[in-house]
Amino acid sequence: VGIRATNLVWLISFFYTEQTAKTHEGFWNSYLTTLLEHARFIANYWEDYDAPNNHYLLNLTGSWYLARFFALHSLFPFGNLATLWQTVCAGFNHQLNADGSHYESSTAYHGLVIQSLQHLAQLNLMSPHALMPELTEKLVKGSQFLADSFPHNTNTQVKIGDDDSGCLVWPVTATLIPDEYRAKKQTDLPVVRYYPDFGIVFACNNSWHVSLRTKSFQPKTPTGHAHADILGITITHKGAPIVTDPGSGCYTANTNTRNQLRSWGAHSTLWQQEYARFDFSKLFSLGGNPIPIIAPIFSGAPHAPTITAQYSNGQILFTRSVKVDSQQDTILITDSACSAISQTNFPLKTALTLAPNV
Repeated sequence: VGIRATNLVWLISFFYTEQTAKTHEGFWNSYLTTLLEHARFIANYWEDYDAPNNHYLLNLTGSWYLARFFALHSLFPFGNLATLWQTVCAGFNHQLNADGSHYESSTAYHGLVIQSLQHLAQLNLMSPHALMPELTEKLVKGSQFLADSFPHNTNTQVKIGDDDSGCLVWPVTATLIPDEYRAKKQTDLPVVRYYPDFGIVFACNNSWHVSLRTKSFQPKTPTGHAHADILGITITHKGAPIVTDPGSGCYTANTNTRNQLRSWGAHSTLWQQEYARFDFSKLFSLGGNPIPIIAPIFSGAPHAPTITAQYSNGQILFTRSVKVDSQQDTILITDSACSAISQTNFPLKTALTLAPNV
């Protein structure tokens, strides 16, 4: 409802100035009544239950669009504007991590949330309402995260976690990301950026783009959109995908397909065959206990940095190292599994989900 309300407000700016506006007063009266009903619905059905997710942030975005519009006509369906704005800022500040990423651990939902916050920031340029400094900083970091999640020379975002294709007014694409953020990842030497709260490392230069998942979730993060993808990797070379993450594929229509695409085997990672940490009995929950995480290690020369990430299931330590070598124009992946308490090695299961053109 928040997304639709936002789009309806945008449509007014396109069509109301047309000559037909005065000759179709009945239509526009119905249109404005519809907007008011959207405002009443949102005000009575805030989706702030449990661990609020992106739905609540879209409630807030739609409410602010509606509030600003109706305030022009001295109508205040959400009460005081200043109070509503404080609620809007508090909602986004709660769900955005300190590193700027959205706490549902999904690149697609991160894009939707940052797009919404960019709308709010632009909408308030000519008003006394402004983002709080902490939220402004998160918007800057979140915009860089969004840029990092798009391999250069492509409009296809790396899909980590769920994706229901949601967008606000227009789709989230790399062309909408300011050049200042895109330029920070197109260099001769590899640029490595780690987002610890989301749990991902992006490494890229002019040829390569690599993502390495370093954890699946943190305690405060809802697991409704997370996948069993720890140590999962994606690789793109000069805009051509090589190793991919299929994302959701199927969102709700088929439980078996959805769970297959949330499983270990769909995420270009490594695990022990008998090891099934997560419970997929529900469509929007991973269940199970969080996996113990070891902080990633960054090493190597500037032209060939290596990222090493690990996790443990209590008995076995899984390790993946990724080396991005600019001089050799190569990616080297090294995987291992060993006992966390002895030198015994264990057999691995590994999966590489190759792009359709490979």
